[in-house]
Amino acid sequence: MMPWMPVWPWRDPVREDHPQNPISSYGIVKSAIEKYIFMEQELHGLNAVVLRASNPYGPGRPRA
Repeated sequence: MMPWMPVWPWRDPVREDHPQNPISSYGIVKSAIEKYIFMEQELHGLNAVVLRASNPYGPGRPRA
């Protein structure tokens, strides 16, 4: 487990309903921001989409 991971995946692939149990301040902030966005969606009708990109950079990505 790396300290930058927001949650520890109990299964692979991680499902959308996987519990969020952050183990670092980075993960806590990511989770809080997501919850804040959904709160704003409920309160003010914000149309929001949250993408949980695991790693958009790395092996297999084309070079620019």
